Amino acid sequence: MPGLSDGVAERPILQVLDAELPLLASEAAIEIDCAIRREGCGFAATKQLAHLLRNSLELTETNTVRSFMDLPTTAMVGKAMKDSEWTTGFTTLEQLAAEAWKVADNLGPEPKDEDNSLMKLRAFCVALARCASAYRQSVLQQGSSHPCRK
Repeated sequence: MPGLSDGVAERPILQVLDAELPLLASEAAIEIDCAIRREGCGFAATKQLAHLLRNSLELTETNTVRSFMDLPTTAMVGKAMKDSEWTTGFTTLEQLAAEAWKVADNLGPEPKDEDNSLMKLRAFCVALARCASAYRQSVLQQGSSHPCRK
């Protein structure tokens, strides 16, 4: 999507209302499942999800992670992390961003199988697909119910 003000293309980031996010996360989970079973498969969806997540975060000079995600997307990523038991917990947005950075780092360019992380990554991708799908569905159901509209 080209930027309007500077003519430079914006970098794609993770967005909760992206219609393709549930499918992308599901495909990434399937690719990781193939890797767990030692079946040959590509990692196109996994790489794309890692790219979106990495673009949504920035490692600063002070070695902290800064997030560019909006609040609903941040909440969705946090819920997916908790649902997948990626981490034992976090209490601040900075901690959540740091954990999201670890997920992105483990996802791409190819998922790393360190300390049973492939199982955790697959669980995260499944949870992300569920959370994104549920949020999108709830927003669509709220839709245009204005009494003057028919």
